Amino acid sequence: MWVTAVALLYGTVELYHYKPENIRDPRVLSLIRKMKVNVDPELDKLYPSAIPNRITVKFRDGRELTARVDHPRGHPKNPMSDEEVEDKFRKLTDGLLTSGQANIVINLVKNLENLKDVKQILKAIVI
Repeated sequence: MWVTAVALLYGTVELYHYKPENIRDPRVLSLIRKMKVNVDPELDKLYPSAIPNRITVKFRDGRELTARVDHPRGHPKNPMSDEEVEDKFRKLTDGLLTSGQANIVINLVKNLENLKDVKQILKAIVI
């Protein structure tokens, strides 16, 4: 529920959301208290070929919005683009690798079939 609340509030879930001070974000915790989780047997039947999730947001004015995703981004049936994978890698390694290191790793991985030794990737990471 925490991840869903973060995604609803911020539009995305990033690594920094997992910092201790953000885990206890009062707005996230307040939203969680308003959430209810139900299991839909019809959606469960679709697993493992799909990972279906449906969310309904009910507004104070009575409006409801519902969205369903059967294959989350990154699933083989909903793959990420190369640019999305690179962006995710950069975000996840921000503060751990320099942008130069990230570029080297990305280029090495893009040409993995031509590498004589994968140690080149490790060397790029620990420079």
